[in-house]
Amino acid sequence: MLVSGLLALIGGKEKAEIVRRSQAGKEAKRQRGQWVQSVDFLPRGIAYDRKTQTWSYTAAAGGVREMYELAAEGATQAEIGRRTGVPSQTIRSVLQNPIYDGRLVFASRSGGRIANSKHQKKIARPADHVIDVRVFNETDQLVPNALWLNVQARLRTAEHAHRRTREATAPSSWASSFLFSSHGPDADGAAARDHIVYGCSTGAGPRAAPRYMCRCKHGDASGELRRCGLVGFRCDVVNPCLDRYLTNLTHSDWLVAAAFEAVKQAKAPDTAVPLVQ
Repeated sequence: MLVSGLLALIGGKEKAEIVRRSQAGKEAKRQRGQWVQSVDFLPRGIAYDRKTQTWSYTAAAGGVREMYELAAEGATQAEIGRRTGVPSQTIRSVLQNPIYDGRLVFASRSGGRIANSKHQKKIARPADHVIDVRVFNETDQLVPNALWLNVQARLRTAEHAHRRTREATAPSSWASSFLFSSHGPDADGAAARDHIVYGCSTGAGPRAAPRYMCRCKHGDASGELRRCGLVGFRCDVVNPCLDRYLTNLTHSDWLVAAAFEAVKQAKAPDTAVPLVQ
């Protein structure tokens, strides 16, 4: 038992050291502007030769350039998708990828595997750990710098307009506004958006009312992330209940009563009474 335990401890330390050295090697390659992932994960229209460690473009690069030109003209992502045949879900990531500006940027790192999923969490790197390496000369980059800046400014304007629309349709009550809008510690709302569970949707039809639609993704049996299947909840029904509940949390008398009720439920689960009345 003792020997097997020592061998397991030594093996675990060796494995951890191998992982550490492997990660350090990959980080060094990133800083030199090399691609460490599979070529299957290269951005659209980009090619990389591991032997010569050189970057080049594929035939799809012309379509990427067209996306940027359409975006600079004011076309929406849906319009760009219809005209180029590229799924609209991927257009935004293409328009925001600095590789087309000639730069390879790593602004996040892996944070471990998501529970019940094969996907990895992404954690933002500190500002002094962000890797930004130029891999294409300014004369060779796919998108000219002026066009790149134009498209980024349009994306930011569209994002701010979308956020203002969401905040206008979101409830005005204090609890729901904090939970379901883009308010947060970050002036741009970036930090808050990471914690939004529901997005307000106005729906369609004459009898439609603003509803909260779940934007979460959950892992299924195969490990794939699927969109939540919950139906929308009407804002005018959810908001008063939510505000009443969160307001009760600020009153000590209600908390004491809720604690006693929880003890009662633990002792007699068959005759339990809901905490929130």
